[in-house]
Amino acid sequence: MSSQRPVVRTDGSFTITAWANLSSASTFRTVASQDGDQASGFFLQYSAADNRWAMAMASADVANAASTRVLSSAAPAVGAWVHLAGVRDAAAGVIKLYANGVLQQNVAYSGSWQANGALQIGCGKWNGAPADFFAGAVDEVRAFDHALTDAEIAASANLTSGLVAGYGVDEGTGATTADAVNGHTLTLTNAGWGGGYAGPGLALNGTSGFASGAALVNTASSFSVSAWVSLTDTTGFHTVASQDGASVSGFFLQYSGQDNAWAMAMLGSDSASAATARATSQFAPRVGDWTHLVGVRDTAAGQMRLYVNGRLGGTAACGAAWNASGSFTLGRGRFNAAAVDYFPGDIDQVRVWSRALSDADVRALV
Repeated sequence: MSSQRPVVRTDGSFTITAWANLSSASTFRTVASQDGDQASGFFLQYSAADNRWAMAMASADVANAASTRVLSSAAPAVGAWVHLAGVRDAAAGVIKLYANGVLQQNVAYSGSWQANGALQIGCGKWNGAPADFFAGAVDEVRAFDHALTDAEIAASANLTSGLVAGYGVDEGTGATTADAVNGHTLTLTNAGWGGGYAGPGLALNGTSGFASGAALVNTASSFSVSAWVSLTDTTGFHTVASQDGASVSGFFLQYSGQDNAWAMAMLGSDSASAATARATSQFAPRVGDWTHLVGVRDTAAGQMRLYVNGRLGGTAACGAAWNASGSFTLGRGRFNAAAVDYFPGDIDQVRVWSRALSDADVRALV
């Protein structure tokens, strides 16, 4: 997978982060890079010569270029997910590598050439040709035009803590979508596939389409749900994610037509007559725009929080605690024992945690 143009300035400060799961350590394996003419400007990779994760930068865009490499302190575990971050801090004159949020090594580097080609995921470039193809899985590659701090990188890596499901919604075909964390599956009903935020996404008709599977969280405890969404209609209520109780959903991450706002809502009991607490965004959604939503129930703080595109949109008191133990659902809610509030538009990149995400955690998601 590659970009159409350069993404970072390799002659300045930048950061590349990614989740990687290596299936073969038989040779060099590059997670991400950016093309020059003869060499990649940087390689975030597995270095077979060192049997370590590495962040490497070539000294010049020439054949057989010398390179500066920073290494992880331990060899990779084949088949295990790891969060990698490669940093070039031009002001400090160093490159750094982090694994699972922890700084591994930093080494002086003063190179100053710009790789003007595409950002590549899954390979590098060496002596003018693609090389070092990755074996395994790569996810959540992100590029920043500055050097992230230790705290920012730790927050990015911390996002696996309490993660119970991660639906990339990348299948693009078939009647199910799979969770990459614990093997949960959602079954599509009257739903199809369309263009998602990143790759394919779930396409919903707003009248009968949804995807559902087993319960994922205890709604009486702390939990968080995130998703990328694109809404096509603002008439009524439209639910992105929920989890069924007998009569009502235990939570609704949704568009609220009553408020013309994104919302995280919870009823005080499993009854349609129970009082509703709702945290809402400060601004109306823009139809057709991709928007990142995070709904949080934080029992320690006694608070619900809604985040929109990484920013806190609104808060509300948690209300009474009760557990909706029915289906986790994308694309509709449940009210008065009936399916309601179908979502019109697209949903992608859904994650669920059994804990309350912090402000820093949410910023690291976007």
